[in-house]
Amino acid sequence: KAQDKVVVVGGGNVAIDCARTCVRLGFKDVNIVYRRSRAEMPAIADEIAEAENEGVKLTLLSGPNKVVVNNGKVSGLECVKMQLGEPDSSGRRRPVPVKASEFVIETGMIIAAVGEEPELSFMSGDAATAIDKGLIKTEPVTLATNVKGVFAGGDVVTGAATVIQAMAAGRKAAKSIDKYFKGEPMDKGREGEEIFESKLIVDTWGIAEESRSVMPVLPVAQRQGNFKEVETGLTKEAAVAEARRCLTCDCHICINLLACPALITDDKGKAAIDA
Repeated sequence: KAQDKVVVVGGGNVAIDCARTCVRLGFKDVNIVYRRSRAEMPAIADEIAEAENEGVKLTLLSGPNKVVVNNGKVSGLECVKMQLGEPDSSGRRRPVPVKASEFVIETGMIIAAVGEEPELSFMSGDAATAIDKGLIKTEPVTLATNVKGVFAGGDVVTGAATVIQAMAAGRKAAKSIDKYFKGEPMDKGREGEEIFESKLIVDTWGIAEESRSVMPVLPVAQRQGNFKEVETGLTKEAAVAEARRCLTCDCHICINLLACPALITDDKGKAAIDA
């Protein structure tokens, strides 16, 4: 029945979240329609794989064309096949519709998950001057807007990003607000707040190659009809083994050893030096 089927349009993490939620809500047929190939999907690869494990279908290189309605109700989504052309502004190859390639996917519900944008309609008057291209403009160091005493951070400034980035912006703005109320220059004393990029470690001499710990997950059969946590967590032993795979801990080894010589262990994992 069409009522048991749902089509999610999009290829990002929101689309995957919508699809996996529909599985848990009891839909028998969940289909993701994405206009590019799987390689171009911006969603996290592990999330895509888990969605497929739960029975979510991927209809790739396909784009929505029009909603099919019968007797006032949605009965399907007409799609058109795509082929990848030249790269667009995102750096990914632009999908180009293939002529006379329309096809219909039967469904009783369509979820559009093709992007996010902040709701800024409440900003009027002087506040509206802080809006630029659908986002709020701020000073990069202080996160102050051009409206006195107003600061902003997170997705409303950067566009869709991560929780960690939003938390960092909150901390940054809080420092600015504190300085603002104290009457101090907000751009002073901000050393160490720059963004640090991961660096490729070339010299791995003396470091044994070890496989990454595999996160245990809830069996697929136990995921339907509920919202139980799928990733059940590493054991203590696996977490320690994973932490020991870090290639940059040696940067702090001298300081750590001075503080706690017992950090040096023998080949059996026992403390080699008595603290």
